[in-house]
Amino acid sequence: MATFDLAQFVEAPSRGLIGACRKRDLLDVADHFGFQVDSSMLKVELQEVVISGLEDLGLLTRQQAASPAEARVHAEPPLATPPPVSPAAPDDRDRLVTAAGDADPADSDEDMTPAEFRLRIEQLRLDAEDRAQRRQLEFEMRKLELEADTKLRLRKLELEHEAVKAEKETSPVSSPPQDSFNISNCMALMPVFRESEVDCYFSAFERIATALNWPRDVWPLLLQCRFTGKASEVVAALSVSDSNNYDTVKTAVLQAYELVPEAYRQKLRLSRKNSAQTHIEFARVKTVLFDKWCNSSKVKDFSTLRELLLLEEFKRCIPDKVVQYVNEQKVTSLSAAAQLADEFVLTHRVNFDPNRRPSPGPPAEADITNVVPEPALCFYCHKPGHVIKDCPILQAKNVRQEQPDNVEVFTCSAHVTVGERDVGSCFKPFVFSGFVSLSADDRPVPIKILRDTGASHSLILSSALPFSGRSACGFKVVVKGIAPLSFQRPVHRVFLTSDLVTGYFNIAVCRSLPVDGVVLLLGNDIAGDLVVPPAWSKPQAKGVENMSVSTPNGLIAGNKNTGSCEMDRRVAEPEPPVFDAGFCGPAKIKRKNKKKPL
Repeated sequence: MATFDLAQFVEAPSRGLIGACRKRDLLDVADHFGFQVDSSMLKVELQEVVISGLEDLGLLTRQQAASPAEARVHAEPPLATPPPVSPAAPDDRDRLVTAAGDADPADSDEDMTPAEFRLRIEQLRLDAEDRAQRRQLEFEMRKLELEADTKLRLRKLELEHEAVKAEKETSPVSSPPQDSFNISNCMALMPVFRESEVDCYFSAFERIATALNWPRDVWPLLLQCRFTGKASEVVAALSVSDSNNYDTVKTAVLQAYELVPEAYRQKLRLSRKNSAQTHIEFARVKTVLFDKWCNSSKVKDFSTLRELLLLEEFKRCIPDKVVQYVNEQKVTSLSAAAQLADEFVLTHRVNFDPNRRPSPGPPAEADITNVVPEPALCFYCHKPGHVIKDCPILQAKNVRQEQPDNVEVFTCSAHVTVGERDVGSCFKPFVFSGFVSLSADDRPVPIKILRDTGASHSLILSSALPFSGRSACGFKVVVKGIAPLSFQRPVHRVFLTSDLVTGYFNIAVCRSLPVDGVVLLLGNDIAGDLVVPPAWSKPQAKGVENMSVSTPNGLIAGNKNTGSCEMDRRVAEPEPPVFDAGFCGPAKIKRKNKKKPL
């Protein structure tokens, strides 16, 4: 079928061309000439409208008008039988519609042949399909228009949001509105601060603040409203910028309460079960202390836990000075600690001689003299602190065998059991009674106290009270006597009641004291310039002529005529922080003969 040319039809319109036109061609012709038509109209109706309009315009004469059947005869050959209809062929569909439109509408249904009737039915079906397709097309077009409009609006909103965000970023930072966060409402939810549970307090506060979405910049202000005691003093000592930083405030408070890894480690190692605890409670205390030690040391896996335990064992086996240096460097691995220890030992070597020439032999190992030696063991009495040549028991035995008539020797054992022996007569003027307990509320324990003016730190027997980790102060003191050796002893908090002093004091705990029958050796750190209770009278020395007593802190000289004692301190002042706290050896009393007058 020839293609319809609208320009050619406009130049020479004819009824034959109109009869050969398809429905869409008729719509184009009507649209070109401005005829009022509708797409839902039948093809026959469109032909009538187009022909009537062209006649009105004078392009077609009425004398030339013919019936549609004649136009069909001139346009196409007559149909013998209707061809089979295929919906997939639009040209065939239009040809059928055109052929059906050529039928005379004046003919009634009775005059239609079966072929024309089938053709009419097919024409109606095709028109219905055409209308349905147009409606579907219009629906799809409307849908696409709505989608495009929606995307356009969303894009517009995104651009507006980006513009507002960029404007906020370029504008100067302003303080957050106070209406959005009310601090007064948060104070009721703040946990109560207790100085005994500082580490748990920070954990509870962080959980509450995170769950309620509190701004992090107000966390320090909320904490300062709850802090009391030492925590408030620490925060007050910080600068304004540091006091507004939560991490800085937290670190400063934890350090003030000694809640650092080393403090947790010492609490774990020094904690002991007391009589009021069950084994389950003691196990829980140990577990909590171990978890706190691991958390403060940032132990996350097995490797970090391994390094932590190896580092602790390494520090336990090296001298205290090296341990102090390693702790100051805050190392977390065993290899780094070993390297720092070697550097410290090499740097502080004291046996270097610049004038000494190197020997031709093999190099000798370095003589490290600054390392504190381990306590020696006596092979005679099997007690630490001296060797057999300095054994006091052996020396006393030899002196007893060869002593002259004018010399009396008194010896005392280093291991003392309370209540086994009485206090020596030379110490009785400085011995008085008192009471000790772990707290003021506990039942006091009666003890014997010896006032030692030559001791810079007080000592107490470990059997006097049930000492535990709760009474421990977390540090040790170095106890040193006449011998060059020194020992570390833990310090505990003890409540002391006596006629001389009363109150809480930090006292070092020892397994034994150098004087029999004495439980507490009262030093100058507690008594100060007080020697004996004020109500006591001055002691008198009876039956002793010019006597000198060799004591661990000096030489006491006495005279029976005056009845007074004078102490000559001839012991070198120990280097701090070593505390002179007595001796462990024999006490020799030598009675000198009177000189006869000439």
